Amino acid sequence: MYGELSRGMHGARDAALYLLGIGTGYRVSELCSMRLGHVVDAGEIVEELTVWRRNMKGKRSSRSVPLAPEVRAVLTAYVAKLNRQGYVHRTDPLFPTDTGEPVGPRRVYDVQKAAARRLGLKGRLGTHSMRKTYGVFSHEHFMELAAQGIRVDPLLETARAMGHVSVNSTQRYLEPDQALVDEAIRAVSRQLLPPVPTGMLSEEES
Repeated sequence: MYGELSRGMHGARDAALYLLGIGTGYRVSELCSMRLGHVVDAGEIVEELTVWRRNMKGKRSSRSVPLAPEVRAVLTAYVAKLNRQGYVHRTDPLFPTDTGEPVGPRRVYDVQKAAARRLGLKGRLGTHSMRKTYGVFSHEHFMELAAQGIRVDPLLETARAMGHVSVNSTQRYLEPDQALVDEAIRAVSRQLLPPVPTGMLSEEES
């Protein structure tokens, strides 16, 4: 998806927005509201990105997310291109249109939907897929930590990573993998239930 987006007329912008979306879990409206001052400080790409409360859904609080080195590298190249185009002030939009206005969520949706069709991707695809991808991978990470014996609540930590006030909101992002659910049930049964002697099983059950 990233590579396909980068080939468009506004490839640098669209690809950077997509990467920032799946790398931080910010909503598309929050991404579109970003200014250069969000990602640049003293001439360098910030290590932690903060979206101000007034631009967050519900406007309850600001949210800060550390940026992975890969994301910072892409932003470094992208911001350098913006600078060459005359976008140098902290208040300039991070993702501008041809007219210099911030790109809107609807335009982002159209671009990503078209890229998905070119790749032959099917299903319900949209701008919220970026945030959902972030949530699913975050949850898988915390599940792996829990499997290693580290005391962590995967759902609660995923909710915190996504900036959710309630875990109920987080649960809607996480589609259960039925194969994993089935294996978990079998694993619990093996641990809690005594083994059944082979002779007690009928031929059909065995």
